[in-house]
Amino acid sequence: MKIIYVIAEGRTECNFVKTALSAYFLKNNVLLTPITIPTGKSSSGGMAKGGWRRSGGYGHALREIQRIIKTNNYATHTTLFDFYAFPNDIPCFEDVALLNDPLEKAALYEKQLHEDVVHSLNEDSNFKSESFIPFIQPHEFEAYLFVEPRISAWELSNGNPNEAIRIEKAIAAVSDQFDYPEHINDDIKTAPSKRIGSIVPGFTKYKAGKAGFSSRIAKAIGIDKIREECCHFDRWLSILEEKTMK
Repeated sequence: MKIIYVIAEGRTECNFVKTALSAYFLKNNVLLTPITIPTGKSSSGGMAKGGWRRSGGYGHALREIQRIIKTNNYATHTTLFDFYAFPNDIPCFEDVALLNDPLEKAALYEKQLHEDVVHSLNEDSNFKSESFIPFIQPHEFEAYLFVEPRISAWELSNGNPNEAIRIEKAIAAVSDQFDYPEHINDDIKTAPSKRIGSIVPGFTKYKAGKAGFSSRIAKAIGIDKIREECCHFDRWLSILEEKTMK
């Protein structure tokens, strides 16, 4: 069985890998194992996991990725990070700011991350550059909640039919403004999770949303449907599939 370590930003992404992506790849005898990188200090002084806002910056994330790869250098590694609120000390930050297409922005971050990881591990004879496949989600994980408004609305309504109808209409209204869910923009008020929060009172990103609703809804929508609507996500899985078939 081949192993792919998914270096994730937070609990939502880890839950998604465990509950949805793992089963999708396991049918091809590929085991996906999520690892949440410590991205900052907790209130108790220990290392906190997940969330770029608590991060020690890009340099810290880079060192953590390097450490994880060296620990498991026999396997393939990928990432599952949000573009939204990504550390602005990444070297290509200013170049990315000049771009308009969110998929091009994410791709440039991925290119920079790959180059920096390869450079940091160039003296490790066990490391092969093609075994690291970075992925940056435009703009954040909650973009997947806009793929199927009906399914998302039902989950977010807690089974209330009238509330589900209201939520579905509101989510669909946002989705209709963009060509694809991955294009929903990354502003502090208009990022996908912020939009869901404005539609659903009580939706909390880190408690119910990030660790609960978001990954559960994505699983309910299904990997195939997300791939159909989110071409950057689809490209990522295609690369992983090609890699594991070799």
